[in-house]
Amino acid sequence: MGIHRVLGLFTCVMIVIESLDSVKTDETGPSPFRSVLFTRNRRGFPERGGLSSDSLANLRELLSQLYNKRKGKHGPTNSKGPTKLQKGAGLQKTSESDVIRMVDHHGRNAFREADKENPRTSQTAEDLLEEDTHDIHPRPVQPARGGGSSRRSFLRGEHLLWTNGTIPYVINGNVGEECRKEILASVELFHNYTCIHWEPYLGRGGDHVEFFTGGMSSSYVGNIQVSKYGHLYKPKLSSQPISIDSRHCTLHVVLHEMSHTVGMTHEQSRSDRDRYVTVHWEHVLGGEGNQNLAKEDTENHDVPYDYSSLMHYSAFAFSKDKEKTLEYKNTDYEFLGLRENILSFYDIEDITKAYKCAHACNETECQNAGYMDMTCSCRCPDYLQGPKCEEVVTGGCGGVIELEGPTDQLTISSPGYPQPYPAGGNCVWLVKAPRGYSLELTSQEFNLPDNSLNRCSHWLEVRAMLIGQPGPLYCGDSLPMITTESGAESHLLLLRFDSSNQFVDTGKGFNLTVKTKIDFSQSNGSTDSSLSDDAINHCELDPNWCYNGGTCVFDKGEVSCSCSDGYSGDFCEHSEHLKEMPENPDKDFPDKGIYSCDPSTACQIRPTSAEYAWTVKEQGLVVTPQSRGAQAGFTVPFRITESRDMCLEFTLRRRDPDRPCGELKVMKHVTGADFGYGGYQYDLPLYTGGCGGTAGVHSATLSPFVGESITVSFTATVAENGDFNMVIENISITEGIC
Repeated sequence: MGIHRVLGLFTCVMIVIESLDSVKTDETGPSPFRSVLFTRNRRGFPERGGLSSDSLANLRELLSQLYNKRKGKHGPTNSKGPTKLQKGAGLQKTSESDVIRMVDHHGRNAFREADKENPRTSQTAEDLLEEDTHDIHPRPVQPARGGGSSRRSFLRGEHLLWTNGTIPYVINGNVGEECRKEILASVELFHNYTCIHWEPYLGRGGDHVEFFTGGMSSSYVGNIQVSKYGHLYKPKLSSQPISIDSRHCTLHVVLHEMSHTVGMTHEQSRSDRDRYVTVHWEHVLGGEGNQNLAKEDTENHDVPYDYSSLMHYSAFAFSKDKEKTLEYKNTDYEFLGLRENILSFYDIEDITKAYKCAHACNETECQNAGYMDMTCSCRCPDYLQGPKCEEVVTGGCGGVIELEGPTDQLTISSPGYPQPYPAGGNCVWLVKAPRGYSLELTSQEFNLPDNSLNRCSHWLEVRAMLIGQPGPLYCGDSLPMITTESGAESHLLLLRFDSSNQFVDTGKGFNLTVKTKIDFSQSNGSTDSSLSDDAINHCELDPNWCYNGGTCVFDKGEVSCSCSDGYSGDFCEHSEHLKEMPENPDKDFPDKGIYSCDPSTACQIRPTSAEYAWTVKEQGLVVTPQSRGAQAGFTVPFRITESRDMCLEFTLRRRDPDRPCGELKVMKHVTGADFGYGGYQYDLPLYTGGCGGTAGVHSATLSPFVGESITVSFTATVAENGDFNMVIENISITEGIC
């Protein structure tokens, strides 16, 4: 059935249901028939046939599935070649890809469309799984040569690169016409977005590749130099082969194999991959011997790890039991492995830098993750523009916002907030902090409409991993706290609010807070060269940078600690007198389960002063007796040991609004084991405050390193009038990160 007949069928069905005068389509939504289903109610037509909104939503879903089944997996062939992109974009298929990016939040529950897209329930994911599983990469047999400068997912060694970026090719006669079109479309994409030139082989000898189809997709990584080493292979090679699985000759697969030939290895094989994915070898075909999921020796400077890379496998790749083999550290981004990705924004940067495509360009400092491309202009992430990527592309709302310093913050609201926002808009905000900081996004209110299928009608896209990488689309009645990923782009956050669907009721919108945080992964010793001219003075940012009374020194971009007598170490964490100190009095504290102190029922604490005691009064802990300048403290009788992330939470209340308050200080006490380098002890404040705005719930995450244990103490210093005037209502230490 042709595509026009399918559209005619759908139109007939809709007319029967709706009796509309005209049919409109909404290309921005997840279904091409979204506007048809909502037009009549917006015009004030009465309901017909007793169809509820849920029934219409379910019908729309069934019709959308029928449409997809009829039109075929890849849609009609584009006889004019690949689709042209806006300047700066990576190459990504966008047909229906918005659907699996959606994350519908209600309270603490999250409904991810990507969770439904797995090999047990989705034909699309099944196909991707099969494509990944039939992708192999034989090793070259010639002697390896080290050295050279390569980038990111390129294996070490410039001998793997093709001279002048030129790759002669020939297409074998066994390649069918449709597959030949995909190969030629891939060649054009490389020509349009990189300086790699795939040229027809003229038969004059020399290194070249040959495309042919078979039962599996495979290619060598880089130039194996068949003109020199082809005789070493069995059978002997006269050309470098690129095999395409005849059952999966798609643009995605062809580009993937060609990128290997260019020199790229798999993204999940990068040497830094353990920060981003966990490999579950127990579910992998061939176990740890499967080289497609093995970690390689790669150079990772300048270009970040990219979940959206053409070279990244799906979460179920090479699974022997349909369980996940690659677990993403941030599950909201698993949808990126379920799309037929083409060349991403960072893939293009990867190739550009490896082959020095912009080597002859005048130096221009591209901003906001942009980079100089082969045209000697800045290639910008989606929704950014300008000669240096310094502007946002937006529909009359949004803009570029810059934060300064460690405590700066701002509020971002939907148009018209606190009134419901108007439909039909598209807002983009780029939030920037100084390098060396990360950004934290929280919501005071969040209300964007969804439907009974937990799909978003309007959404907020949050690009917190990389701003050049597609982000999850959030809707519902809540938004989780989101922190930008540590790394070269941790100081950048891009938000895109899409309310372009005008055929649904709008929500109240959102009121968000963005604030800066220090990104400790980019402190001294970072290998990120982009930070070399922007060193962070931690002495100014963190008064407790050095432990045990040490003095912080910042000199020529380096931070060090000048330690007091008897202490040593980078942070003055080692005590020369540790072995002479009495045994840790907290060693007998329980370290299993959780801790809870509710003064209205039961609360176990260990006072540190016999003169001043904490007692239960007014359903909380208060200090009695009290005298000017006195201190009264207690230790929580609970010990957090290594390999446990736990959350300390306590609630404060002011007793008398007309009287001054003293000060409460909450400290964590860290003891590290002696593994031959000397044990250590140090204290760090978790909270210091008096009255004012300190009432309410406060929390801190406690995560001991290997060999460490942590205890917590509370110390009150009463005010000048002898009054502490604060009540601690409850204290808890529970599993998880706050």
